[in-house]
Amino acid sequence: MTLTLHGVFFSFMLISLLLQVLGQTDNCPTEHHYFALGKCYLLVDNFLTWADAKAERESSNSFLAEFEDDKEAYLFISTFASNFWIGMYDYKREKSWVWISDNETVNMAYWNDRPQYLYNEPCGVILYSQGLRIRNYVCDSQQYYICMSLRKYLHS
Repeated sequence: MTLTLHGVFFSFMLISLLLQVLGQTDNCPTEHHYFALGKCYLLVDNFLTWADAKAERESSNSFLAEFEDDKEAYLFISTFASNFWIGMYDYKREKSWVWISDNETVNMAYWNDRPQYLYNEPCGVILYSQGLRIRNYVCDSQQYYICMSLRKYLHS
């Protein structure tokens, strides 16, 4: 499936509108973030590997997005027209998926079947081409990514 620039732009606009309806952006560190479900999100339209996206976000005092439950995941999954890295990883390659910020186990209903271990795929992605599901993927591929941070007043 080939995505057009128009399709990606539409996806960004749709989720931006949705997140603005759910919360006020003035609660977030910059005007580029969107506030929803108590967190500030940023959709980054820059293609990076998972490790590069993680490092770039950490240098900006934020991290790749993580979802506390299926409701939060669905907020993003249901509006995408592209692939996006998220903060999920299998560090030990033991089929034990964790969120990178706190090593909490990932327990989501939105897996596309089950994590697949055919290749070196220990990084988490929302994969549009696989039916809008959270999935493991090859870390060296380049994708857009979603980052998140806490509200401003939590940093004071």
